[in-house]
Amino acid sequence: MKEAYAVRRTVAPSAEIQASIEELLGSRLVDDPQRMLSELAGMGARLIIQRAVEEEFDSWLGRARYERRPGAAPGMRNGFRPRRVQTAEGELRIAIP
Repeated sequence: MKEAYAVRRTVAPSAEIQASIEELLGSRLVDDPQRMLSELAGMGARLIIQRAVEEEFDSWLGRARYERRPGAAPGMRNGFRPRRVQTAEGELRIAIP
């Protein structure tokens, strides 16, 4: 079965992950700190990988997201496709441009 492709996104996937981390830290899960640390570790790993992918794509295009640069290599951002990465913390979902 094919996975759906996201065509338009105005917020970078890394920004969405960062917001989820901030929300988790603000929730103060005192009743189960081990679960909170596990979720935080997974989200942190996902954020690091996602930012690396986004920065590599920015480098490949020769410009940052929404940046217009005369003489930059042709190319465009046309959505993201979901991918899964296996880590020690389990399977992580990332978005590949």
